[in-house]
Amino acid sequence: MEKHPNTSVLNQSDIDSINHITNTSDVIPQEIREQASADIIKTLENNHPLNKIWRDDEGKVIGYLAFEDFSLNEAYAKYLATEGLTNESPFSLIPDLIKQAKDLGYSKIHFHGFNKKLNKALSRFGFQKIGTDVHGEFQADHFELKLDGDKPESAEQKIRESWEQKYLNHLIKEVEKTQNSLKDEAKEFFTSAEQSLVRKLSAQADFGLTDKRKLILKLKLARYLQRHDTLDANTLTDAIVETPKWLDNDKGGFDRLLEVHEQKTLERIAEIRVKKAEQTEDQGYNPFEALFETTDGQYYLARLLNMPHLEKESQYMNHCVGTSDSYINKMKRGDVEILSFRTTPHLNQQTQKMEGDEPIITIEYNIRTKTIEQIKKKSDEYLRQTDQFFLDFVETLKRLRATELDNGQKRDFKEINASEMTNIEVKDYHLFTENGEVSFKDFDPDLNILVLKMGKMDITPAILKIDQVKIIKIVENIDCLPEQIANKPEEISETTTVYIGPWNPAVMQKMPQTVTHIYESFPDKKVFLKEITPDPDITSADTAITKLEKEGHNIGDYTKDMLTKVSWSEKLKSSYEVVSFFVSDLFGDKNTHTFGDIKIKAQELGLDLIPPSLAPSIRLNYPKNGEWALMALRESIRDRDGSLALFDCRGDGSESWLHDDDGHDDSRWYGSSRFVFVRK
Repeated sequence: MEKHPNTSVLNQSDIDSINHITNTSDVIPQEIREQASADIIKTLENNHPLNKIWRDDEGKVIGYLAFEDFSLNEAYAKYLATEGLTNESPFSLIPDLIKQAKDLGYSKIHFHGFNKKLNKALSRFGFQKIGTDVHGEFQADHFELKLDGDKPESAEQKIRESWEQKYLNHLIKEVEKTQNSLKDEAKEFFTSAEQSLVRKLSAQADFGLTDKRKLILKLKLARYLQRHDTLDANTLTDAIVETPKWLDNDKGGFDRLLEVHEQKTLERIAEIRVKKAEQTEDQGYNPFEALFETTDGQYYLARLLNMPHLEKESQYMNHCVGTSDSYINKMKRGDVEILSFRTTPHLNQQTQKMEGDEPIITIEYNIRTKTIEQIKKKSDEYLRQTDQFFLDFVETLKRLRATELDNGQKRDFKEINASEMTNIEVKDYHLFTENGEVSFKDFDPDLNILVLKMGKMDITPAILKIDQVKIIKIVENIDCLPEQIANKPEEISETTTVYIGPWNPAVMQKMPQTVTHIYESFPDKKVFLKEITPDPDITSADTAITKLEKEGHNIGDYTKDMLTKVSWSEKLKSSYEVVSFFVSDLFGDKNTHTFGDIKIKAQELGLDLIPPSLAPSIRLNYPKNGEWALMALRESIRDRDGSLALFDCRGDGSESWLHDDDGHDDSRWYGSSRFVFVRK
């Protein structure tokens, strides 16, 4: 039964009148009015037989009633608004509306009521309230009227999804507005912090990081960075996992969430203290593993081995390492070690008992990525250069690199999480090392010197090429000569190996194969451009998952399901040139653009879309610690919830993922969003 195959078109005057009515209506909540205008026009133009447009004597639109079908036999009254000049009460329409709907074969009429007067009136005509739908700050009663018995397929879920989409559109606009209000340095930090939080939360089993929660996370993060310069992603992740409902509503900020987390942590620590107080000496001796003492003998480094050790650390340090199973489970899997920098115990000559042995700093060492993830003093305070034990702790980190794991490998960590060095001040183009702060010009990157933190190391055309060579070596460990660096498209030659400058498809066309390292800005915006060969071992979802996990890539459960829906029988080319661009590179502006428009624009610029079966091979070739990038698939894939999705690459130096993200053509992406394509 196709009730309305055609569409009617409103002229500009009609559209202006409808927008005016919408923006001044008190029936439609303001939050919905702000982003509903386009959808109202679209719905009124669908030629639905129950639609109604009121006009005055001169033909001007003075009211509307807009319907949409989400099931063959059910009509949804989506929008209603008037200027009060229609000479026709909406209530008087109801009997004729019901009769017309019955004549057309509808079995139900649905609507969401924001207006209590209208809701009450409709109840008199037999409409039944079936529930109240809540999406963030939006709340409305859902009514239905049964016209002709039960229908074969319910439209209720589709109606709720449509209604929730209004809230998602509202969130998208709020995120964009709030992010645009951030200072430039905060915008850069926002991108990296959001990616880190998404990665950490996605790794949590059964957390359920939905599209709505991702948007609320973005919004609350942007609001937080309006007032703060930095963020502890590890602590915030623990807090969100502890109270996941915090991401179900855009009300409430991270400040309050962190306060709640701190209070809960203290409560659990108090419970641990009570348990410890009830223990007797009969519990048995449970020593830490002492790794080494500092040179002056005042401090030593211990490895915590079991849950009682973690609980004792939390009890003294007022942090969460021993208040849940999270860290002990990571230790059992061989993912991390928890180390404790402590005062060296000494014998009290009077009591003949050992005293001291108190923790000062707790360290989380990621075994798999050789990264120091956390360095926390009491109550999650960060390390400071003014701490009396600072030099001893630096010595401890230096010596830790030479110690061995249980498997005999060195703990030769390559990086310290930058957030843990928040209180260490370093000037631009300087490094804070085991020997103190030094200029990059005086630093020898070939020596195995411990670097705690680097200052800003941006490269601009104003910096001498000989200095650019040194900076590139320090930051990226890339060897090159001054004449092999180009900072402008016109400087590119057959000898160029490193390009740092404007990036777009036009620049790509003149890029010789000698260029192996491309940065839109150094070092934060590295471009991925590489010729790859489809992996011959990947011929199915199972072989893709096996190969990716063997190479150290994590795969989310939703992503694994998506891989089972890929057409693996498609014959791929022998090789593909794969390249990444920011959305702003494609359009030449910083506006948001839909995925549908991104695909069209890319193909206009000489790029092609990615065969889905090529996605695992791209993940294998994309840098593990590369910035988040979505794959512009030729066909989006339905995930387990029925939503269209894309594969994406995620990694921040500690973990690498093949993950998924929104693949609907109408999904909007910021100019700072990065997409991967294949070159035609």
